[in-house]
Formats: sequence, C-alpha cells, structure tokens
Amino acid sequence: MELDVGSGNFPRADVNLDLFRKNTPHLIHGTRVKTKSKNRTFIQGNCMHLPFRDNIFDKSFCMHVLEHKGINVRKTLEELKRVTKNTIIVTVPHHRSRIYNKNRYHNKHFNRTNLNDFLASMGFVFRLKTTYESLLPPYLPFLTIPSEIFVEIQL
Repeated sequence: MELDVGSGNFPRADVNLDLFRKNTPHLIHGTRVKTKSKNRTFIQGNCMHLPFRDNIFDKSFCMHVLEHKGINVRKTLEELKRVTKNTIIVTVPHHRSRIYNKNRYHNKHFNRTNLNDFLASMGFVFRLKTTYESLLPPYLPFLTIPSEIFVEIQL
C-alpha cells in the first residue's frame, strides 16, 4: 500500500492526504483531479501529524510539500519514516528554479548541498538527483538552471 502526502491535484497512491479539501490559492492548476479508481482514499490531514499506525505503507510520496510555509521538514520526514516500511520519495523545487520563485507559499530554500547535509544528519540512506530546465528553446539546450531535487530514501 502507498501513501501520497500533499497529493493536491495529482493523487498517485492508494491513500492520499492533503491539508485542504477544496481548491486553495496555492494549487496551480485550479481544480482537483477526480480519480476513476474506487480503491483510492482521500484524507484531510497534516503531514507533521500523520493519522496512521507505524509501518503501514510500503512506499510514501511527498512531492513539493517540504518547501511550503508552516511545514517543519524534520517533523514531516520523521512522520513519513514512522509510517513507511521501505521507501520514501521526496521532491522539492531547487531554490533557483522558476517553480520555486513563482509561489508565494514557498519559504524553504533547497539546493543539493543543504538537502544532502540535512538528510545525512537525520541518518537516512538516500539518493539525490537534480533535474534541470532550459531557459532557451529546445534546440539550444546549453543554458539550463536547476529545476527540482528528487530524493529516494531507503528505510
């Protein structure tokens, strides 16, 4: 079974948790996606206080959540570790990306170095990957900036 914390417009797991039930200003795409799967569960809740028992999920996703105002990154990752057996997938926008700078609800600055140091200080075994976006048309791919950081944490 999988958990998606901060599922927003893009639920991807069996159990999807978000702080908001309705559309909010921080949602970029305006409307919630209706899922055709009857096996998906939607729960309103807080990522820093997950309402689940220990080790119930095989995999958890936390996509573009940690950079938001009001989120305690350490507490959120501790909660994800508590409820997850195997793998936690996290993505955050790189602080120099266009995604990060367009959202007034973002207040945490992540780059590869500070995220690596933070996860290591928590004792996680993990792999980081940075994706890049081009500032120019596709036929001129040499000018890019970091877009987001993908993290796979093995428990």
